[in-house]
Amino acid sequence: MKTNQVYIKIILDSVGKIENSIKGVTKEMFMENQEKQSAIILHLILIGENANKISEDVQSQIDLPWRDIIGLRNVAVHEYMNLELNMIWNTVNYNIPELKKKLLEYK
Repeated sequence: MKTNQVYIKIILDSVGKIENSIKGVTKEMFMENQEKQSAIILHLILIGENANKISEDVQSQIDLPWRDIIGLRNVAVHEYMNLELNMIWNTVNYNIPELKKKLLEYK
């Protein structure tokens, strides 16, 4: 059975892959590059999937919008064609750094 620390490590791995994928990429470049979009969305799905496996006790100790993180995963999986790319871009640029910071502080 995996532990909360393993799920956090998996999330941080996806965060790193998102950071590498978006490095040097402008919003315009992102909007035109379906491969980058797909890669980033896949890692957002993985983040949400693993966030859902973190115990409620640990989630309560880390001030993050867990429902939103998990909810994005659900939308990306079940309503992929309805994803707003502007929202994905904003998530990557504003929420992912906060997620990384708070998970690293917890570790």
